[in-house]
Amino acid sequence: MWIPMNCAPACARKALTCRRKRSLMTDRNFLPPAKANLVFATRRNPSPQETIIFPCCLGCGIGGGCGMLVLSIRMKSLFTFIPSAIGLALLSMPGLASADFPKPEPEKFMAEFKIFQRDGGVFRTPREDWASARRRTEEKPAWRTWLEARRAETDTWMLRHCDRVEWRCGKNSRFVSPRDGSDLVWTDEMPGEQTQTLKSKTGHEVEVTPEIQAAWIYHFRRKHMDMMTQAARLFRLTGEERYAQWAAGQLDFYADNYEQWPAVQLSADNWARLSSHGLNDAQFLGKLAETARLLFDWAGEARRHAWFEKLFKPEVELLDRSFQNIHNIAVWHRAAQAQVGLLYGDEDIWKRQMDGPWGLREQFRKGVTGDYLWYEQSLSYNAFIIRAMMPLLVFAGLTEKKDQLAQEAAIVQNMSLAPLRMAFPDGTLPNPSDVTGSPPRASNMLARFVARVLPTTISNEKSDTSLNWENLVDPPKPKGGNIRGTLPGAASLNLESTRFAIIKKGHWQVFFHYGQLTSAHAQSEALNWSANYNGVNISSDPGTVGYGSPFHSEYYTQGLCHNVPLVNGRGQKPPQPGKLLRFDAERGEVSAAQSKYRPNVSARRTLRIEGDALVDEATVAITEARQTAQLGLALHFQGKTHLPQSFLPVDDFAKGRTAAFKYWKDVRAASFRDNAEIDVTFPGGLVMRVRFSVPGEFTLYQGRSPGRPSQSRFSFYLETSGRETVFTTRLTPVRATTTTTTGVARSFIVIAAAGEGEETSRVPVIMLRSGWGTANIGDIAHTPGLLSLLEHHIPEAKLILWGVKMDRGVGEKLRRQFPNVKFVSGKINAERYPDTPELAEAFEEADLLLHGSAPNIHVTGDFLAWRKRTGKPYGYYGVTLDYKTLFAQFMKRQPPAPEIVDLINHSAFLFFRDSVSMNEARKDGIRAPNMRFVPDAAFGARQYDTGKADAWMRTHGLEPGKFICVIARTRFAPYWSIHNRQPEAGTEQDRADYNAHHMPSDYGKIREAIILWIRKTGLKVALVPEMVFEMELHKKEILDHMPEDVRPFIVWREDYWMPDEAAAVYKRAIALMSMECHSPIIATATGTPSLYLTTPTETYKKNMWPDIGLGDWMLELDEQDGPSLADALLRLTEYPDAARKKLWQAMNSVKRQQRDSMEIVRRTVFEQVRKKSPQNLEPL
Repeated sequence: MWIPMNCAPACARKALTCRRKRSLMTDRNFLPPAKANLVFATRRNPSPQETIIFPCCLGCGIGGGCGMLVLSIRMKSLFTFIPSAIGLALLSMPGLASADFPKPEPEKFMAEFKIFQRDGGVFRTPREDWASARRRTEEKPAWRTWLEARRAETDTWMLRHCDRVEWRCGKNSRFVSPRDGSDLVWTDEMPGEQTQTLKSKTGHEVEVTPEIQAAWIYHFRRKHMDMMTQAARLFRLTGEERYAQWAAGQLDFYADNYEQWPAVQLSADNWARLSSHGLNDAQFLGKLAETARLLFDWAGEARRHAWFEKLFKPEVELLDRSFQNIHNIAVWHRAAQAQVGLLYGDEDIWKRQMDGPWGLREQFRKGVTGDYLWYEQSLSYNAFIIRAMMPLLVFAGLTEKKDQLAQEAAIVQNMSLAPLRMAFPDGTLPNPSDVTGSPPRASNMLARFVARVLPTTISNEKSDTSLNWENLVDPPKPKGGNIRGTLPGAASLNLESTRFAIIKKGHWQVFFHYGQLTSAHAQSEALNWSANYNGVNISSDPGTVGYGSPFHSEYYTQGLCHNVPLVNGRGQKPPQPGKLLRFDAERGEVSAAQSKYRPNVSARRTLRIEGDALVDEATVAITEARQTAQLGLALHFQGKTHLPQSFLPVDDFAKGRTAAFKYWKDVRAASFRDNAEIDVTFPGGLVMRVRFSVPGEFTLYQGRSPGRPSQSRFSFYLETSGRETVFTTRLTPVRATTTTTTGVARSFIVIAAAGEGEETSRVPVIMLRSGWGTANIGDIAHTPGLLSLLEHHIPEAKLILWGVKMDRGVGEKLRRQFPNVKFVSGKINAERYPDTPELAEAFEEADLLLHGSAPNIHVTGDFLAWRKRTGKPYGYYGVTLDYKTLFAQFMKRQPPAPEIVDLINHSAFLFFRDSVSMNEARKDGIRAPNMRFVPDAAFGARQYDTGKADAWMRTHGLEPGKFICVIARTRFAPYWSIHNRQPEAGTEQDRADYNAHHMPSDYGKIREAIILWIRKTGLKVALVPEMVFEMELHKKEILDHMPEDVRPFIVWREDYWMPDEAAAVYKRAIALMSMECHSPIIATATGTPSLYLTTPTETYKKNMWPDIGLGDWMLELDEQDGPSLADALLRLTEYPDAARKKLWQAMNSVKRQQRDSMEIVRRTVFEQVRKKSPQNLEPL
């Protein structure tokens, strides 16, 4: 029987792993007995010798996990029947044994867009010039910065991460949210160990399940192998052997432990070992082969041989047992295996993968249609085939084997060009069959990774200038005439080999998908159409979500999701090629039929363009005598409907219908006879009058249906009863859209508010006021911390930074770290107006003004001006209000004036970075909405300058995990000395005197603690600054007083640094001891424990430490001496597991507060966007 994967009992899963050496599933020499019988899987634990499990998806033929087949083999005489049945089921799928698609002379297809090489072919020989690449990174600042980022990324990964033998990959399709099927955001925090939740790409938190955790492992392993390749490239570029040693060590790890991962059979011909699916194993194999190629000469014969015998050869043999059919995954298998054959010069492997019964030549002969599109019809899978082949083509070109792939290369190039003929005026492509994520765009089909070996005269401008490894070692040199030229314009086109048609006439362009060639990745969408009018998207297919989501199986693949006829709520089944009845390009008409649309059901459809209207005639008929049914038609539009008052709410729309109907929301309905008319408004002001015609009485339902995750569409469902009917829909523009000079409608960005599904017509804009100073890395870190949080939690928002101080190179660094952020400068004048045009524009554009983390509420005049001039919301993120502590008394701080209290109380939210500030503010009459504790934004900083950090550490002999950092300071920051002057009489002189009084005691305790710790551990201490004045004091008050036996173990940093370099150093330290507040914040965020030493002059902000659960690590310096500080350090460093657990708990608390606070920011800005968005959408 079939058991849904999410219902599979634990005993069934256990059967796959118990006693694997005796398991039939993992014995490659197993020959099945004669027969088998199906049994019910129950909650009892069956014997692993009695049970065999096939997670399988016969519907798509790829073992995608739609079900789990559980077989009993207690009776040996009943075994062979089921495997044979599975084989028959696979072979019986339409298209799996397809005939050849004639493709004579592929070089001549769209030849006007090709760049032919000297040999007359289209296959360009790639280059890999590391010497020139090295010069490029030395001479060009952009490349130098790019390389620093790659080094930093790789160094951080090498330091923090390693794969584990005990890890078992799950299915990547399960890395989705159960709420809406959206993909989850992968981070390198290990679920279950470092975090208990993950975030979806639509913005909500998802609890980690074992299935999600296993899927996370898959994504980790993929990332790990990418970093192996990058490390190998860094070795080739820089000559630094540590990169080669690390990458080769990882290959050793996979080779030495390959047999430790059990071979798993997911379906009749889907085997995996490194992952949980043959596709992923093939992708992993390609990555490993590329890493080995880069290290081949360096590694030496013995190591290369070990990789082959223990890793590459057995993996190739495992994949030889998989996907013996025509399928996109089979292409990935054969291409990766062929890479191994090329790498090791193994002719047997090479010939099997190229010329075998299911080799690459056969894949391209039978899998690519005469229209040069992959026969599974999805344009994303068409691109997937191109992606599968590109590493092999580059590999072959670099190893002088490209002549053996000339025919396949020409076909691949055609596959990249063919979709361009189908592009809509807005650059989007039709979206047939399975597509997850955003639909493909025409401009992406010829990206640089294709152009490197298959150049055309059409190139993606961005890819030509982007900084990546391919452009570094093999810079593009465009040739020909139409470089960065226009895409080929769409025209009426009959793609009968692929079962597509396009009609284009006047302002209309319609894509018609009238049949299917295989069940793989097919949806119930035969006779579906998409349309564009004058550049406006009228109706388009949303594709689907992750295959592990019920949204995929219950809705996106079903007929109700498409513009198709339905019978009793169901669309076409099984997939059929259909028959083209008429195609007339001149008249703009196409007609096709599905004689076996469903059992005992036929359907046909005609689409034609009449003047400025699109007419759709859909006929559905019951072919069995004396049967009747509910006959329906689903139609989906990308605009907003205007319903008459006769439409009433429907509460039971899904009752008695298929599961797909439960996904529609806010359904209303009205009854009509013969005709009904509804106006639909589209972006740009275009209004279409939609006239529905159905003979006799019918019901017209309208509701919001799922679009792409977080978005919705306005959809109609027409229903009548009988044996046959004709649904006629006429779309006529009654108000034209605004067009640009190119004739294409002005574009819109459509997004949805988190959790509400309500669409708005533009991107939300948040302006951050931050950057209070540059003399303190904490003041600097506030800004990247909050920008990182905004980008992570509200990725759709446009961000503007209105910085206060951007000197000392801070502005330049922030621009590099946040290339998508708009930077503005300016002040507010006496009339409370912005004094620069860019700031005035930002005031107009922004929906929310956000005050960054700070020791007080700053720049009140700026926020008063914002409130007065815009009336738009503003809020405060992580501030301290302190006018009662000893610090406040020395600083002569006063409670806020009534005008400022009023300003604060009218903010949209007021987040305090410590609970004491919040409680004191409440006592003093602050009553802003959404008052809550949120830790300092510096916790959100995620930038690491590992290149500079490593260089500094190497210079001073600091090894990761073998040193601590120490920061000492005066009790008041001496800003007078920072500005090279004497303290002024009054408060400055009072603070200077206070500092002088306490310095001997404070520094004496820290010196003694350092001496004791070094003598106890023999490890080093780095004296590092948080503020610009501390380097000199560290030398004069600590280093110069150290005894001779201790001095060699002390590293004194003599220059100031930025937070990203500090973070990279803290990350490599085993602990930090600091009199400053923000370095412990930065260190905690990196995973390094810290002792925070406070004094009576600290502000309320110190209470943040106990607020997040680290109060035990906050020590009052006046209550300590040198030995007690040394003991505290030793406890912190001698029990790292306990420290890590405490840190993990604290950071989980921080992240919860960040998540919840960002949800309030999100709601605030989206509410403002909705207020500003007119009822009828206007162009930007």
